[in-house]
Amino acid sequence: MTSTVRAGTQGRSGFLVAVVFFVFFVISFLTNILGPLIPDIITGFHVSLTMAAILPFAFFIAYGVMSIPAGFAVQRWGEKKPMVASFVAANPGMSLSSAANRLVDEALRMAEHPGVIFRSGPTGRRAALAGGPDVWEVIRAVKSAHALEPGLDSDDLVSLLSENTGIAPRLLTTAVRYWAAYPGEVDAEIAAADAAEQAAEQAWLRERQLLAG
Repeated sequence: MTSTVRAGTQGRSGFLVAVVFFVFFVISFLTNILGPLIPDIITGFHVSLTMAAILPFAFFIAYGVMSIPAGFAVQRWGEKKPMVASFVAANPGMSLSSAANRLVDEALRMAEHPGVIFRSGPTGRRAALAGGPDVWEVIRAVKSAHALEPGLDSDDLVSLLSENTGIAPRLLTTAVRYWAAYPGEVDAEIAAADAAEQAAEQAWLRERQLLAG
């Protein structure tokens, strides 16, 4: 009995350690990728070198401002409540219980589909590939490639997409497996993206027509 409990505890601890390592990997990735993007940010948004330098420094400003209050909060209420509260603060309108359920659900999905993470955005939380695009973007590309090349088998289709997108075949397969498990969720995101693109295109056409007289 004791050995069974110990084995279960070690397995759970190993999973939590893996999640913590992954979170720090994502934080480091986001922090360090800003450097190569600075020239494009300066050109695209016409900002000064000073303002561009503040962008990567903002992460460390947040560390300095929030580290001590977060430490007091963890010391007083434990780790779980501040973590859930921070998730709720990043997702307005979500209650503590729904945030906790969402975090547990996402953790289970990430364990079920290694390589899949979850990101926040204008449309809410959505599944994405670690270091890559959102899952719905991959699935839309898969469907487009399949429609253009219906004679390709699954391996050739994955190879073609990998060559065109630069995404590793393993991650493409991960995205397809996630879609197979949650097709309604991913298809809804594709439909929403298609509708937004069509609306933007129609708005642009109306603008061109008005300016053209």
